[in-house]
Amino acid sequence: MINCNYVGGENIDETLRFVNIINEKNGDRGIRLTSIQQRVLNRYDFYLNHFEEIENMENSIFSIQETDYKNDLKHCYKVGTNTFRIIRGEIFNSQSNQLKAYCPYCLLNTPTTLDHYIGQTEFPEFSVLIKNLIPCCYVCNKKKDDIWRNNNRRRYIHFYNDNFLNNRFLYANLEFNNSDVPNINFELIKPPNLTDYEFEIISWHFEDLDLRNKYIERSNAILSSEIQIILHSYERGNTIDTIREVVRDKYIYTTGFGLNYWQNCLYETISNNIENIININ
Repeated sequence: MINCNYVGGENIDETLRFVNIINEKNGDRGIRLTSIQQRVLNRYDFYLNHFEEIENMENSIFSIQETDYKNDLKHCYKVGTNTFRIIRGEIFNSQSNQLKAYCPYCLLNTPTTLDHYIGQTEFPEFSVLIKNLIPCCYVCNKKKDDIWRNNNRRRYIHFYNDNFLNNRFLYANLEFNNSDVPNINFELIKPPNLTDYEFEIISWHFEDLDLRNKYIERSNAILSSEIQIILHSYERGNTIDTIREVVRDKYIYTTGFGLNYWQNCLYETISNNIENIININ
């Protein structure tokens, strides 16, 4: 897992882009949006400069009675202006090659949608805030929906703001039970540099998106093939050390996905178990 590239720039950039969006709205909607512009920008300031307090927000700044304002703000995202279409393109196009191809939430599927980290149903004022829009696959977006916290505790990694992804916390291991193909398992282990709070977010992220089971399912398909390749290589006279180096190269060359990429973990544990694989009955 790796962080996304944020294209919002300084606070003034987020401000100007929002102003441009509402200036492109016509009629009564444009008038209403202009009237609430400063209220929204004040909220932007809180999100951008006090994110550590964001999970403690009680309610949207717009009351139940202000339905028109809420719908107008969501309309800014749903019916894109020229400015927002540019923003949307910049978000996707500015990502690394890895995150252009794979969703940051799962690193399994292609990101085709933008996730509102803080859901726009609950907080419509963040509907087009760039820092609230994270490239995401359809599966993760649907699974996460508007859920982002529980009891005022964040449950998902924020791929712009959370800076703990350069710490290793995901590991894989193989269990040999006298079968042709060993069982693979993934586990989360708290590194010493992470706080309990940070590791809690990671654990909930994996739990809510069912990532461990998804990684096991994907790995099983790869594992069967890799075992056959290893056995054939050994039969052709290659040494265990040579085979191990070949397998290690496979996870060394995927380091662009970060320390916690599931395929890195898979090939690492395969390389550590060459002897056990060769001795499979």
